[in-house]
Formats: sequence, structure tokens, C-alpha cells
Amino acid sequence: MYGMKKTLLAAFATVILVTGCTQSPEPYPLVSQPLNGPTTLDMQGQAQKAADSMLLSIMGKFRMKKQAILPASFVDERNMDITTPFGRLLSRQFSNRFTQAGYSMLEIKLRKNILLEKGHGQLILTRELEKIRDAHDVYAVLAGSYVTSQNRIFISAQLIRLSDGLTIAANDFDMPLTRDVRSLLVK
Repeated sequence: MYGMKKTLLAAFATVILVTGCTQSPEPYPLVSQPLNGPTTLDMQGQAQKAADSMLLSIMGKFRMKKQAILPASFVDERNMDITTPFGRLLSRQFSNRFTQAGYSMLEIKLRKNILLEKGHGQLILTRELEKIRDAHDVYAVLAGSYVTSQNRIFISAQLIRLSDGLTIAANDFDMPLTRDVRSLLVK
């Protein structure tokens, strides 16, 4: 009987060893990467983020939704008398975001008697603010400027109340100076 117990024990040990060896090995731990890691926003994403920040800062403070805002082309900080397709597109992106938030944006291209110079965009950072305010019943102006460095473009946007020139919202941001952005900076 002692020999039979020894044989059964040996058989049982063999079964355990064999089944233990046939199990698949523990898989290597997976190296995971965060799904929501930092992402680089494109030009439109950067403009929307900056406009949203400005909208958040004026929420509940002003009754501007019924009063018109005039969007102006963003200008080159090195020569504020000119703009580029980049400045016009950036202005349009900000204007669109303000419109989506329910603000009344004055469509300048439909007006015949506003300060427009061929090739210069809708420049607002001039001495003509009183004339524009009186002629168009505009409460505020959405204006901005930009300057380039070797690899980045730095943008400053302001919402300026025309009655006294007070800046009521502002945002500064920058983005990489990509090939697409460079192509929009051609005057």
C-alpha cells in the first residue's frame, strides 16, 4: 500500500508538472501610451481656443450680444499698415467663433462706406475709430496683430470698446511657423 501511495503521489506530481509546463507563459506587460496626451492644434484650433478664452472672459459682464462687433484684419506688428492672407484668415476664424457664441458680427464686406484699402484688408488699428463707430453703430472691434520669429508666430488679439478704446478682452498665443502658415504670410 505504501508503494501504491508513492506511485500515485509521483503520478499526481507528474500531472501537475506537465500541466504547469503546458500553460502559456504570462504575456509581457503592454506598454501603454495615453490616449489624451498633448496634441498640437492647427491654426484653426489655436484661433478657436484663443477666441473661446476671450468669450469666457466677457461672459456675463457685457451686453454685447445685441451690439455689433466689427472684426478687423490682424496686422503685421512690424508694419501695421499692411495685412496678409494669414491676418485676414485669422480675423475670420475669430469672427466665426464669436458668431457661433451668439454675438452680432458686422460683415464688413457688405458695407460700402467703411475704411477699406485695396490689398490692405480691413485695418482698424488706425486713427479712424471714431468715424467707424459713428458710421456703423459698432460697440466693439475685434482686432489683432502678429509677429514672426524663426520658427514661431506670435499672435495678440483684443476686443476693444470703441466708446473709450478700453480693451475688454484679450488673448496672446503662438503657433509653429509651418510651411502652410509661411505661405499665408506672403503679402
